[in-house]
Amino acid sequence: MPPQVRQNVMNSIQEGDPKRARTVLEQALEQHPDHPWLRSVQRLMAQERPGQALDMKKIQAQALALALPKTWEEGGVAPAQSVLASPLSWAAAPSPAMRSGAGGMVTAPGASPNASIAQHSPLSLQGLSRQESHWSGKIALNPKDWEAHWQRALIRKQLRELRKALADIERSIELNERNAWTRALKALILLDLQRHDEALATADEATRLDPTDARTWATRSLALRRQDRVEESLADLKTAAELDPRQFAQLYSQALGESRGRANKPLFSAANAVYAGAAGLALLIIAAALPGRRGPAEMRSPQPNAATATPPAATIAPPPAAPAAPGAGLRGFQIIRKMGQGGMGIVYEGLDQVLQRKVALKRLREEVAAAPRERKRFLKEARLVASLKHPNIVEIHSVVEQGDELYLVFEHIDGQSLDQILERKKSLSSQETLALMTQVCAALDHAHGQGIIHQDLKPSNIMVSGGTVKVMDFGIARRVLETLSTMSRHEVIGTPAYMAPEQEMGQFSKEADIFALGVCLYETLAGTHPFGCGASYLQKLRQEYRPLTQVSPSLPAGIDQITSRALAPMPAQRYHAAGELLIDLKGVLSPS
Repeated sequence: MPPQVRQNVMNSIQEGDPKRARTVLEQALEQHPDHPWLRSVQRLMAQERPGQALDMKKIQAQALALALPKTWEEGGVAPAQSVLASPLSWAAAPSPAMRSGAGGMVTAPGASPNASIAQHSPLSLQGLSRQESHWSGKIALNPKDWEAHWQRALIRKQLRELRKALADIERSIELNERNAWTRALKALILLDLQRHDEALATADEATRLDPTDARTWATRSLALRRQDRVEESLADLKTAAELDPRQFAQLYSQALGESRGRANKPLFSAANAVYAGAAGLALLIIAAALPGRRGPAEMRSPQPNAATATPPAATIAPPPAAPAAPGAGLRGFQIIRKMGQGGMGIVYEGLDQVLQRKVALKRLREEVAAAPRERKRFLKEARLVASLKHPNIVEIHSVVEQGDELYLVFEHIDGQSLDQILERKKSLSSQETLALMTQVCAALDHAHGQGIIHQDLKPSNIMVSGGTVKVMDFGIARRVLETLSTMSRHEVIGTPAYMAPEQEMGQFSKEADIFALGVCLYETLAGTHPFGCGASYLQKLRQEYRPLTQVSPSLPAGIDQITSRALAPMPAQRYHAAGELLIDLKGVLSPS
């Protein structure tokens, strides 16, 4: 059986959608009906029982273990010719049977520093867990070790602990803002989280920080293909191939051939053998950290000439000191600390020196702030959104212009996002969900009544502080992303996993917010996204998701009708107001 068939099956399992995985597996069995590994995976997929969801993460680990020789499972060395290009086909630190290379990466004994990717063996899940503990110890000794945070993020990505990986890489970026590879790894993690717009914006930052590194372009190529921007993705992959032909030339040539030969099929679909899904290209990108390649400590901002170029891996210079925070002299405000960053820009905790209150200062991306026409449009909409006054909406206190910089001053929320809460608790109880949705629906109804549509509702935009829920970024994130799309021809506006089908076609309405609300409701009760990791346009049109009562049998049957209507493919079939959904939700979830 060709390795590519095995890879396609592994990728479909990684996506987390059992139906999709079975389809790919059945296609493989049609071609190779007697292959023992395929039959073993088929038995794993047949373990589903009524009322119990398949644990796709567990099946992924079991399928991978079945594919590996026994010595692999014990952390030994893989034969050079039999690498499985899976999410676990590279490692991040030494195991007993391996010797350490640069940056804590591993290589088989006797392998040359420039060995190909196929000569690096995977670690078992147990091995990855050991390495996570190793880097956690490093961080405990020195919390400001940005590279240790990078390494742990790398490992956690492979363990599928994605939110933890994201927290690590954001901390690494905070400690070393000028490092391109930290941005590239963050983009890959965001892609795994289905936050495609943020991933693309982050990949853009990586290419700007170091346009000479092939991996930054390959990362952006991967982000573009997730948005079905085939031509632009190919262009970036071509740039990567020109910069590093050894790693990317063959891949680009194959992708180009597939593009010409399969005009009626999405170039990067699971059925397409070229990219082998995200894992195949991500493997090549992250192989950059293997011995003989530049690791994170070497990924600096572009150098002006060879005399000032980064030294070889053996003589890596210490990381540069973090630059002073932009806006340090912002009139009337004191910058306290950086809180995070995303597709819109960087968020700081600040102090309003006049009113002596904490605020959140969001410095907008340069592309928006520096373009006069877009800046004017954005300011107009920001001031409109600032007029929203409601206890369940994060208030915009003011818009501050200082030189070329543009800041939004938000009320400061001492709490967590729903995204963070779900990371910790996985799901909420019926009563917790009802209490949360009551306030989210109130926020949406108020905004819709003022003619303002959110257009990017998702758990990370829902803040919880004590018993109060507040929705943030009404219309603002969409305006920033729309501006970036205009400038770079990336046309998808919003977060695809939460977007209504018509929103993916550029149509916006309050019913699109209802669709996103339905996704959030499902995710809050089930602890998983209704459409799995893929969240494709066709899945949404066909309503291909498991009813909530199958995911969580303890939920009342009426909940399925609510989510079915909220997630209806046609806007006319959905609830037309959040309050309508809430009435039905109270009827189903309220204690009798």
